[in-house]
Parts: sequence; structure tokens; C-alpha cells
Amino acid sequence: MKISFIIPVYNCCQHLNNCLQKIRDVKLLNYEIILIDDGSTDDSSVICDEWVSKYKEIKCIHQQNQGVSAARNRGLDMATGDYVIFFDADDSFDPEQLHTLIQKLEIEPNIDMAIFGMSFDYYHKRKIYRRDELKTPLAGIYDREIWMGQILELYRENSLSPIWNKIFRRDLLNRKKLYLREDMFIYEDLEFSLRCMLCCKYILFEPAVIYQYRQSEDEGNAGRRLKRIEHISIVVNQIEKVLNDCMDFQNSKALQEKKKELLLVLYVVLAKEKISISNKKEILVICDDFTKWYRDKNYQSEDMFINKLLNHQVTWLITKRVYISIRHKIAIAVKNTFLYQKWRGQV
Repeated sequence: MKISFIIPVYNCCQHLNNCLQKIRDVKLLNYEIILIDDGSTDDSSVICDEWVSKYKEIKCIHQQNQGVSAARNRGLDMATGDYVIFFDADDSFDPEQLHTLIQKLEIEPNIDMAIFGMSFDYYHKRKIYRRDELKTPLAGIYDREIWMGQILELYRENSLSPIWNKIFRRDLLNRKKLYLREDMFIYEDLEFSLRCMLCCKYILFEPAVIYQYRQSEDEGNAGRRLKRIEHISIVVNQIEKVLNDCMDFQNSKALQEKKKELLLVLYVVLAKEKISISNKKEILVICDDFTKWYRDKNYQSEDMFINKLLNHQVTWLITKRVYISIRHKIAIAVKNTFLYQKWRGQV
């Protein structure tokens, strides 16, 4: 069995060597690493070429900057493996646990996808000060009927959204012509992952925390990408369309309710992200858009944040945003003190 690792590369020279060495540490007998250098302006391109010159399993394409989805799609067209793994060059993972998971795929030939646990590693001045571990709420091999019934729980544990906590069967992607949408600025990985999952018969869920995502210190990045989208409902409607196109969701009232709840949770997450970097006028627009969408869908909720949006309580929303920002800064300061690090055994 051959594994294709697809790595988009853009200005990540500080972490690229570590990522590539980690993949080699998995010690697979049959694999390839496809590097898509997406117009890097640092030393990333040089590092790519150095690795290509050393190892026959590594290939690299240099292209003008087209975005991460275009880079991943280019890698898909080049891949020759039985399974495909998308990793980001600045993240890390556990090679031994990944190897163990790949061995399970070799034993069970009917598995279309594997989803595994991950962590968000928060850094400040290149030091990790917090790790949030997220394990899949399911463990083992499940068919569509079972995991679809857990779709909301899978989203809440971040098992749905990322592309880099999954292993995809390549012939399934080819047969169904599954590519990432290059016109989406946010949640394109969730949209792609859902389309792929809904084509799968059997999925292997592995709770082990294998992937370690490097959380940027700049936590407003998602909000800025959302600013490129006039209305949050555009993103939510794109996710809803994927679910509506699946006959299972059309024919099951229970799944329709799951879908409705999932979309509300998703909208609220995106609203919080966008509010985090918006001014008062922009927040009012977010409230207006949410109110219209919420009432069109006939939702009923007692959630405080939702009610603040519906009642256009901009002052409360701004105060909440400031409070979260201050709390975050205090947490960083405390967790970087000598005493805290000593208590954690870091010094």
C-alpha cells in the first residue's frame, strides 16, 4: 500500500525541515511526498529542492501563489498512492501513532477514510503555553448510518472541519471527482471533508491525538478572511448545500434536525470570529444578517450569545470581545512566567 503526503508550502522555512523529517520517521516502505511550493518568498523553495535532491520519494512543483486549495488540488492530480494525507508544513504529528493507524488501513481494505485525534498547540514567542487535545467521539470502524447520527458531536470535537486529521482513499476522490473549492476563503476544508465523508461507506475513527496543529498567535486570522465575505450566511449555505445533496439527510427527520443544529452552531462560531475584528457598524450588519437567516430557518434558542445577536446588543458583544482578548493576554503572561513553567516541568 502506498501513501501520498501532499504538503502545500508557503513561507514556512522555519518548520519545513521538521515536517519532512517527521514523515520520514513514519518509516513507511512505500510512500511519496508531494511539495507544492505556492510562490514562497523566503528560503522554503531552496529547502524543497534540497530534499528533492536527496530522496527519490520527494517531488516538488514550484508555482505562482494561487492559494492553499489550489496547491492541494495540484498535489491531488500528481498523487499516485492508494491513500492521500494532507499535512501543513508548519505543523507536527506523532510518527509512531500515524504508522500504527496506516497499518490498520492495510488490514481493513474496505475503509474509505480515517479520522484521527488532534491538538491545538498555542505558541507565544515560539514557546507552547497551551495544548487543547481533541479526540474523535467515535472509536473504531463505522458505516454511514452510525457516524452520520454523530455529525454534530464530530463537529464539536473538531473531527469534521480540518483536512489534516484525515486519510483519504485516493480512488474514491478520483471516482467522485472530489477537489477543494478554490473560491472559498474559509471553511473550504470543512466543505471538502463533508463532501468526501458523505461518499464514504466505512470510516475508521482513531481517538489517539496524532496531529499537532500550530495555532497562530494572531487569533484574528479567521476573522480577516471572513471580512472578504460580505455575509456569513454565504459560507453556511455552502455547507448546507453539501448536506442537502445527500439523500440520507433528505430522507431522515432525525438527520434533518442534526443538520439544522449543526448549521446554527457553525453560524455562531463564524459570527464570533468576525465580530472579534469588526467595528460597531460592521457588527450591526452581522446582527442583521444573522437575524434574517435565523428567522428564515425558524430556529428557537435560549443561548445568551444568540439572543444578543438577535437583539442587536452591540455594546454587550464588544464588551464580551474585549473581555476575551484581555483574558487571553493574561493567560499568555501567566503561562510564560518562570514559576508556571517550573510547575509544568518546562524549566
